[in-house]
Amino acid sequence: TVAAGQGRSGAAVTYSMMAVCAAPETLHYKEQLLQIGGENQVSGYHALAEQAITVCLKSAKHLDCSMMRTLWVTHLISTPDFYAAYGHAMVKMHPLDPNNKNFFESITDFKPLFTPVFLLGISNIVVYSLVFEEFITHLRRHLLLDWQQNKRFTPEERATLAAALSHYALHTDYILNTTAEEENILSRLQEGCMETTNAGEVALLACYKPLYILDFKEHLEKSFQGNPLITGVIEAQITKADALQKISSKITALTTVGDDVSLQVREQYETFPYPRWLSLSPNAIREGWERTGRNVEIEGALRGKKAKILIAGCGTGKQAITYASIFPDAEILAVDLSCTSLAY
Repeated sequence: TVAAGQGRSGAAVTYSMMAVCAAPETLHYKEQLLQIGGENQVSGYHALAEQAITVCLKSAKHLDCSMMRTLWVTHLISTPDFYAAYGHAMVKMHPLDPNNKNFFESITDFKPLFTPVFLLGISNIVVYSLVFEEFITHLRRHLLLDWQQNKRFTPEERATLAAALSHYALHTDYILNTTAEEENILSRLQEGCMETTNAGEVALLACYKPLYILDFKEHLEKSFQGNPLITGVIEAQITKADALQKISSKITALTTVGDDVSLQVREQYETFPYPRWLSLSPNAIREGWERTGRNVEIEGALRGKKAKILIAGCGTGKQAITYASIFPDAEILAVDLSCTSLAY
């Protein structure tokens, strides 16, 4: 904290990483690293960074890991094995360049993907980069094509990688491009999943479509709940999705929605609640707010008072919870026209 206050951001990040690695059970150190270094780019591979980032990702249920997007991506690309296999090409690519497709389709070395820092990162962080999206899209395609051939991945490897990619697909609302060839294979995969006992096949299907829309989702939940390879997939795509639907159905509307534009907006967010945030850290929120002098200058007068704050169009509640964390004495009224978003 002292180093950051003195403008020595590099030293502050290093000290924070050392603290995280020395006491991985201490949440505050991890929150501090995300606050101080989450948006920092690394200039090369460091074992300390690998360990600290992995520790943070293992606490994703308690941290807003989206805050370490830049740190994770730049470290990942700097990792020697990852850089040698894909990173050296990715840093030079232009988005949607036809040559990108040729490179990604020619990938044969997938070992750099089976590391905790990649698997945990891809499960908890969404990257705002077209090149990275192309990379993920082709990884998913490799998995699907190999499902027919069984040449590159063992069943356990397929389940492990597909499970991680399925979380990324869900968090981006399945925006990844799918070819006609993939659609044909996918129809056979889905049919087989109705009776499969193969966790990798279910995880692979979850990379392409959310399991909660399937007619046989109850069968999948019963058959694979507790399976260590894909228990997180089942929980995220069936158990939590069903809970969201139940909560949504019990929300009472205060008024009707009449005009066409509002109805269309509501329909969009009922299908795609936004944003799909995974977790928030009240302590980190407060510390980040206090670290920015402008916030204190503009909103500081509300601290310690029973202020009334309106969040109009609150969506999935991230902003409402943020303000509730900063102003615990305030009364927060959050309204939205999407019951799914409110349920979220």
